[in-house]
Amino acid sequence: MSVLKLPPPPQQYDPAYEAQRNRLLELAVNSRYEQGLDVFIHPPARLIMVDEDGHHVEIYVSHSEQVRARHV
Repeated sequence: MSVLKLPPPPQQYDPAYEAQRNRLLELAVNSRYEQGLDVFIHPPARLIMVDEDGHHVEIYVSHSEQVRARHV
């Protein structure tokens, strides 16, 4: 897993620094997953979705290789 490390902020507000920081954040977020590529979720991470009623639901594969869901 990669970790985003930002440089320390300047003592005074600097628009150029803020712009560079925003570019770094956008790059990190936008490069995390590419559309059309497989996504692997390794333990202990989980796939959590929201159902129609707004409840959080974990999607997982059981030991018998069945796809299941449970409220979390």
